[in-house]
Amino acid sequence: MTRSDPALLDACRQFEAMMLRPLFDSIAASALMPVRPDGDSEAESDASGGGCAAMQGVFGESLALALARAGGIGLAQMLASRLERK
Repeated sequence: MTRSDPALLDACRQFEAMMLRPLFDSIAASALMPVRPDGDSEAESDASGGGCAAMQGVFGESLALALARAGGIGLAQMLASRLERK
């Protein structure tokens, strides 16, 4: 396997993170907004619910970028290799 241009690989990792973010946003939504037995989320009845939404965004973005930079699911490396051949 050839070594990719660092700038191209970084751009591809950011793209991979962008693709992974919706997955982690949904995980964060379920993890950070516990659901009460009656089916309502606790944030709906709590005045601090807006802070929880902000945390979900930060969590999803940070986790997706960290995963992509650590090798991710291989999308960034594959994309960089294909783009370098062009």
